[in-house]
Amino acid sequence: MEELIFLQLHRKNGFYLIETQLNLISRFSEPNFSPLVKRFLDSINFEDANDVETELVLSEIASGEIFKTDRIALDPHFGCKIAGVRYANWIRDTLNCSGHLLVAKKNGALSGFVSVALKDDYADAILGGALSSNRIPSIGVMCSYAGVTFARETGAKYVITSVSSNNIPAMKINLAAGYEIKDSLYVLVRHIS
Repeated sequence: MEELIFLQLHRKNGFYLIETQLNLISRFSEPNFSPLVKRFLDSINFEDANDVETELVLSEIASGEIFKTDRIALDPHFGCKIAGVRYANWIRDTLNCSGHLLVAKKNGALSGFVSVALKDDYADAILGGALSSNRIPSIGVMCSYAGVTFARETGAKYVITSVSSNNIPAMKINLAAGYEIKDSLYVLVRHIS
């Protein structure tokens, strides 16, 4: 009830709820993969992206064609293109601060990616997804799991990520990859004319 009153008070001041951000954590528990995903996982290689691969991934993200459930993409004041540029710049900033961009390859073709920022004793799986140019089954869950595996192998004690309530498939992917819900935040928006 308190949450409803909170939202109603902010609505009167011109704010509206655009999403609930779900913050997730993985302490490296065993993932819940189907036999099909396990079989696909064995056929995918993950490695640090080279410069050409990085630009290919960033270009596809910046096009606005990947993340259509993002709060910026859904906001009529911004849209998918601005959301895509925002995400591409976020990954660029992560890479400039010693982050990593891992790419998924099947038979040499790029299929997906995950960006991971290493912190003091944990990792932040910033963003991951499937590339539309070479989409393969279960690539999303494999990219999520690759971020977790990379974090564990680099000595992190745990890995965090966030998912929008607007993106239920991404939530399912991350839960299957071994994440748990840590907490949630309301994301309110108000536009000033």
